[in-house]
Amino acid sequence: MGFKLDRVHVWSGEVADQAGGVAAKLALLAQANTNLEYIYTRRQPDKPGSGVLYVAPVTGPLQVRAARSAGLTETDNPVVLRVEGDNQAGLGHRVTQQWALAGLSFQSM
Repeated sequence: MGFKLDRVHVWSGEVADQAGGVAAKLALLAQANTNLEYIYTRRQPDKPGSGVLYVAPVTGPLQVRAARSAGLTETDNPVVLRVEGDNQAGLGHRVTQQWALAGLSFQSM
């Protein structure tokens, strides 16, 4: 069974922690025909009322301009990896077990 492993370049920015906060940012990306494969949000416990939005991929000049106008910038934290391979029951366990044996740690999956 073969796997393909790619680093995903993630963009992030602060977002209002309220209904519609994320939608407002994503609207600008949608207008630029951005086909997002990764969307992740989290609250900022040290900054009540705000959160962080992470999205990927952002490609091409039109999408980059849209992301920047939404207040997003390319970030290297978190590191996001795309693993592609044949899907089988228990695959997530087998892959993460091998990562553990190799001494790799990750914060979310």
